[in-house]
Amino acid sequence: MNLGKKIDKLPFYITRILRAASLVGDQRKIRVFLVGGGVRDMLLDKRNFDIDLAVEGEGIRFSQLLQQELGGEIIKHSDFDTATLKLSDIKVDVSACRREDYAFAGALPRVSPASLEEDLQRRDFTINAMAISLNKDTWGELIDLFGGRRDLRQKQLNVLHSKSFIDDPTRILRCLRLKVRLGFKYSSSLKKLLSQAKEKELLRLVNVQRIRDELILMLKEQEPYLQMKELNFLFGLKFIDESINISNKDLRLILNAQKTILRLKEKSLLKRELDEWIIYMMVVVCNLNKKNLASVLAKMRLRRGEEKRIVDSHRKEIVRQLKTKITSFRIYKLLKPLSFEVIVFFYVKEKNRILRRNIIDFLAKYNNITLNISGKDLLQLGVKPSSVYGKILDALLKKKLKGKIHSLTEELEEARAILRRWHFY
Repeated sequence: MNLGKKIDKLPFYITRILRAASLVGDQRKIRVFLVGGGVRDMLLDKRNFDIDLAVEGEGIRFSQLLQQELGGEIIKHSDFDTATLKLSDIKVDVSACRREDYAFAGALPRVSPASLEEDLQRRDFTINAMAISLNKDTWGELIDLFGGRRDLRQKQLNVLHSKSFIDDPTRILRCLRLKVRLGFKYSSSLKKLLSQAKEKELLRLVNVQRIRDELILMLKEQEPYLQMKELNFLFGLKFIDESINISNKDLRLILNAQKTILRLKEKSLLKRELDEWIIYMMVVVCNLNKKNLASVLAKMRLRRGEEKRIVDSHRKEIVRQLKTKITSFRIYKLLKPLSFEVIVFFYVKEKNRILRRNIIDFLAKYNNITLNISGKDLLQLGVKPSSVYGKILDALLKKKLKGKIHSLTEELEEARAILRRWHFY
């Protein structure tokens, strides 16, 4: 089967890259292929914005030659002879065709150079183990050695061999993620392998940071609720930590979070892009006590900013205050230091009307309000640096939140009035 015409119908910025790869391959007499999800999604007529290339040769060297044609920045991964070429509008992953051997279940593989056929054989699922030749003489030729097209037609997932999950248990999570994303079913043989993987507790054999990365990818999918529902039904999350137990109520919270985020975006109440997956992760760990939360976060080793947001989502004293009728100033002081992810999580988790009204008021009215006046301005007004600065700025902020002052000039006038009332002059 030849997919040359399908390639020609792709957006120009993609065909430009594939043609450049073809040119470099022909000039250097290197066999080069489009592989993985790009091939799968082309056959499904789905848009795919990432390009994975496999070459029978040196992956990093090929990426450097491709860079000479296209520009961009290269990130090298020398252990696997792979590289990522980052262009302005897309990234291109280039890898050397390789075989993989696993010393034990869950280990990172030992790799060695191989042919395309061996490279495809090491991949996770039949629908991801197809390739399209990009060299001029075989341009567009589909290489399908393991029945990938058949499984696409039957809308089912299949692994390439019975030890696939033993070699790399993270494929279990990728299997669930792909099944939900594509709306496919598990083949009968795959169902048995998933059942065996659960019995053998294979996911417990994997480094938690690798599990973390796969879990984040699941939460970044278009339907995180369905992703987590599938994971919870088949495996739960105790393989990360015994304290994590996801209930149907928690799953509904993830669904409510999806809907809430959409509504807030439609109302233009979110002033920046959210890391939505963090909100869903907050739901996953929302029932943990302080000790168990610390244990889970220590295992997952998230980035500092990510971890802080999740810890902030457990700040019950803020929630308690937000459930009461408080001033605009108090709402501002409680919510301004928090990330939007934490604020949205509070809104989703708590059904209290007063809390929700306070959060909406903050997002709609108060969030963008800041003072123009600075400590330097107060110094010029004759106030020496001291704790009184904070008191003056708080007094100005209260006025501004009530809409009584707006510009820097008005703030300076009000600051002078405050100083007179406080007998600074």
